[in-house]
Amino acid sequence: IGRHSLGWCRVVAPSMSAAICSARVLPGHLRHNGLRYHAIRSSSLLRAASTSSQTSASMSSASMSSSSQNGSSTNDENPLNAIKLWDEEAGDMTDEAMQVFERPGVYFVYAKDGHLQYIGLSRLVAGTLKAHAAQFGPGAAWSACIESLPEDEEATQEALQELWKATMLSHIQAGNAPPPGNGRGPGSWGRSLKIPKRPPLQLRRQAAELNAQSDAPTSTLIEAAVQSRSVVAFIKGTRAEPECGFSAQVVNLLDSCRADFDVVDVLDEVGNPPDLRDTLKEFTTWPTVPQVFASGEFLGGSDILTEMHASGLLVRVVASAGQQQEQQQQQQQAE
Repeated sequence: IGRHSLGWCRVVAPSMSAAICSARVLPGHLRHNGLRYHAIRSSSLLRAASTSSQTSASMSSASMSSSSQNGSSTNDENPLNAIKLWDEEAGDMTDEAMQVFERPGVYFVYAKDGHLQYIGLSRLVAGTLKAHAAQFGPGAAWSACIESLPEDEEATQEALQELWKATMLSHIQAGNAPPPGNGRGPGSWGRSLKIPKRPPLQLRRQAAELNAQSDAPTSTLIEAAVQSRSVVAFIKGTRAEPECGFSAQVVNLLDSCRADFDVVDVLDEVGNPPDLRDTLKEFTTWPTVPQVFASGEFLGGSDILTEMHASGLLVRVVASAGQQQEQQQQQQQAE
């Protein structure tokens, strides 16, 4: 058939020899026009059989077994291969789910009753699933499956969008309606995750917004920034174009948590004090950049944020910081 990843194929059904059927093939298992398809990654083999035949029954068993290994599915209900996300006793994501979803891909979210809620894409699916649970409750994001890009393909936004389009097309062509969370109304899951990306915060030029004087000492400007904003990341470069791998890692981690955060570019010596980098290191007694703050408290650099993200702590910390910021704004408006 060709590649073991996405591709178009034409199959003659055993019980419908005169009927030719086209389908978009995804790694995993999907149903289309009464046929059952299974793309096996290792051998690039496509098998098709009528759902009413004995061959189909054996294929269904093999398909569910293989799909449970890679966590992929396009079924609208009863996702037998979906992975439960939450450890109810620990109140956090299970170790199995973290291992499966700590990667980029297109994901399917199912409610506790087994109904598909949303098909989305993310560069770090685990963090996005936690954000869904924080927004809509664990019962709405109870289990999930994932479609990954081929190992030799870079997980760019464009590649993930193409995979999402192909996945959604296959889901609809299989006779399913779009998931409710993929609608355009107020209940849209995707809309709830969209956070405005502001330009970098410039401490000297925007000192008035921080309730500080433009000629104030650099340490005072840093203090004003971290106290007035919910989450602040001091990085090299901008949010759109980080200029070092560690800064890019911090941006990706915060983005995966759907954090509403501000970025200060320590390389910008026009909008910021020239001694910002050195003063920042003295301010936190931390020797490297990037550095991240939440609710005025210093969290750490990229290594610490990576550990916090893996444990599920980061998404809770940034969510709490956002809530505190919102409460403070409401109090100020009331006054």
